[in-house]
Amino acid sequence: MANEILNDMQRSRGGDVVEEDASRYSVTLRRVGAAESWSGEVIGIPSVFALQTVTVLAANKVIIVFDQENKKLWQGTNNYNLSSDLSGSDERNANLWPGTVRRETGRPVRV
Repeated sequence: MANEILNDMQRSRGGDVVEEDASRYSVTLRRVGAAESWSGEVIGIPSVFALQTVTVLAANKVIIVFDQENKKLWQGTNNYNLSSDLSGSDERNANLWPGTVRRETGRPVRV
């Protein structure tokens, strides 16, 4: 249902084709100085944001946050796919990753 609504929105903006990547990707996270790595699978193109205190893995509807030792702190699922357009991730907006993790508090915070 949600995809149908998103497709209709895209078509109303002039886009006739809506691409959705439902491929399965294998991901391994390694942080310099960490004793262990994390490996797992996500659906959709993974994006990794290595922040000062946490590492954020985002793919399609899933966000997973890891500590500095690559241990999973929490995982959240969205109703809609995350945008692959990270044009808002510039230096002016570097303190906030869109709506999920605040860097300045030193710990992950759901916003």
